[in-house]
Amino acid sequence: MARPGDIIIGESGTAQFGLSDAPFAPGVQYITQIYFGSIGYSVPACFGAAVAQREREDQTRTRAFGCGGEENGNGGTQARTGRTILVVGDGSLQLTVQEIGTMVKRGLGNVIIIVINNSGYTIERAIHGPEQGYNDIPAWNHQLLLRAFGAQNGESNSRVVDTKEGFEDAISSPQYTALNSVQLLEVIMDKMDVPWRLQAQIGLVHGRDARMG
Repeated sequence: MARPGDIIIGESGTAQFGLSDAPFAPGVQYITQIYFGSIGYSVPACFGAAVAQREREDQTRTRAFGCGGEENGNGGTQARTGRTILVVGDGSLQLTVQEIGTMVKRGLGNVIIIVINNSGYTIERAIHGPEQGYNDIPAWNHQLLLRAFGAQNGESNSRVVDTKEGFEDAISSPQYTALNSVQLLEVIMDKMDVPWRLQAQIGLVHGRDARMG
């Protein structure tokens, strides 16, 4: 999924536990946080990381090629290389989704937003029970988000996948490997598809609670 120079932003909760087993290429930075009272942090964090990444690349080119730093050794344009990849659940996204509009407004062409659509708060279902109604969320059409926040058709792309093969095909396609504009990839998952690390931790906590009576 990630290549050298990319930044991965992992939302707390299910996404964070799943990313713990993801293999990253050398030179990939992974940013996350462990405070569950801060769900939704990852969307504005992605904006900040993408701006910083772009400025860092600009500074690197300026040092390498002089003022402006846009030309490579053959007189062509030095392309951007690093992407900022956000992995966020559909529930957390609804808290701070407006920052997508800020990314579009700023013209951040290095952002990929991966939305894990598992129909609500899977981590809370796993902890407190799958049928608790407060873990259900409004069913948004994520395929319309980029347009709603001002992205132009033909520049920003949105796709939805529901298999591992579909995800791998999408993330390696030209739309998601180029750095033209903000892109969105929606991944459909079962609402009780829980990463094994999360399931193990929940089991330990429940076991402790049972012993304490």
